[in-house]
Amino acid sequence: TNRDLRQAFNYAIDRQSIIDNILNGRGIPAKGVLPPEMPGFNKELKGYGYEPARAKELLAKAGFPNGEGLGEITLQLNSGGTTLEDVAEAIQDQLKKVGIKVKLSIVSWPQHLDSVDRGTPQFFRMGWVADYPDPENFLALFYSKNFSPEGPNSTRFKNEEFDRLFEKALHLTDFDERVKLYRKAEEIVVDEAPWLFISHGVGYVLLQPYVRNMAFPPMAINRYKVVRLER
Repeated sequence: TNRDLRQAFNYAIDRQSIIDNILNGRGIPAKGVLPPEMPGFNKELKGYGYEPARAKELLAKAGFPNGEGLGEITLQLNSGGTTLEDVAEAIQDQLKKVGIKVKLSIVSWPQHLDSVDRGTPQFFRMGWVADYPDPENFLALFYSKNFSPEGPNSTRFKNEEFDRLFEKALHLTDFDERVKLYRKAEEIVVDEAPWLFISHGVGYVLLQPYVRNMAFPPMAINRYKVVRLER
């Protein structure tokens, strides 16, 4: 319920450092919910830069100067890879620098999903991969009628103006008009900061020089019908 605190978390994170040093460059800093290849992506969205001084200001404004009175926060993540743990440790270290103490809790994937569905973790790791190329697929994660476990809103985010914009967009057939509403809805989410917006993944593919017409669409569904081998 404390937006200043959530924004402080976001300003404390050095996304580019995480991408460069842990993800080996396989990502771009997330400024919002939608990834760049998603139709309706808003390239004008500012998001949160790495501003630890601003994070400290907001932490004090939230009632926790230098983290005093906040206590230790548990960040839960699923086991299954050193990269996840390395990213979590980087977040832990970066938050510590502004006065936010974080303890890591690593659990199995089934345990993680079960506790997230029940809404028990204070702070947890989760990701999302597009099911179809429409902004609705990502923004549905913030719709109040989609609370988990029945829906994908695992943060249990609820904002009346967001819901109004989201529902209005669902009933429009003109894509450009829908995008206008979805962008306003995304701006609300970014401002309310229910997530730590970290990164959007980037993939790399090696091709032989004789492979022609190979395209890499956003949904990763390759069309081999047009691919040619020219030796």
